[in-house]
Amino acid sequence: MTSTKTHTQPPINAAGTDLKFLVTGTGRCGTGYIARLLTESGLLCTHEKVFGPRGIEKPSRKPLGDSSWLAAPYLNNFPGPIIHIVRHPLAVLNSLYGTGLFSGVGVQPYTGFANSYLSHETANIEEPILKSCMFMVEWIDMITKHATHTWRVEGLDVGTVVGFSRALGGGPLVSGERVLAALSSIPTNVNTRHRGSLTLDKLPGLVQKYLRDLCDQFAYAI
Repeated sequence: MTSTKTHTQPPINAAGTDLKFLVTGTGRCGTGYIARLLTESGLLCTHEKVFGPRGIEKPSRKPLGDSSWLAAPYLNNFPGPIIHIVRHPLAVLNSLYGTGLFSGVGVQPYTGFANSYLSHETANIEEPILKSCMFMVEWIDMITKHATHTWRVEGLDVGTVVGFSRALGGGPLVSGERVLAALSSIPTNVNTRHRGSLTLDKLPGLVQKYLRDLCDQFAYAI
């Protein structure tokens, strides 16, 4: 599933951030949850503190990683691991639609940032459900070219997080007990604002097709 992208802003090389790893996704997919989970497990990971809507910034404290959907356009030549966090595509579509990211004037400066990295065709779509869907398709396509790991937010376990910490090299090793405590105490729906109530059968045919393709890509039932 690919599309030709014409960026109106040049991608920025993320290699100069001194981060050991990145986490990214479509937004509304669990980046905030992962930042909290990794931090409480012993791997300090900020949420949109390095990669924000106005570009790359230096946070007040030096993290090991940053978890941000806004990092997706900047992955080229990043030297460390890149985790692609995914969530059920229909749930993501409902969240994107519910926030109004692509409705009317959108949610600035986030909508403007997204439009800067979408194809001209998608950036100019006015219908919010279709545009939210096509944003997901293009954003995921951008990420999968560079991702070294893909984590489904619904199925994370102790072994995945502990194994990742060991593979980092030079970073702190986390204990299984600490990861289990974090997994047990942090709800995956830490950000439930403005969710829509779209159902697959009520969506336009083209949106249904793309959602089915994304579900197949990440082994989700639909």
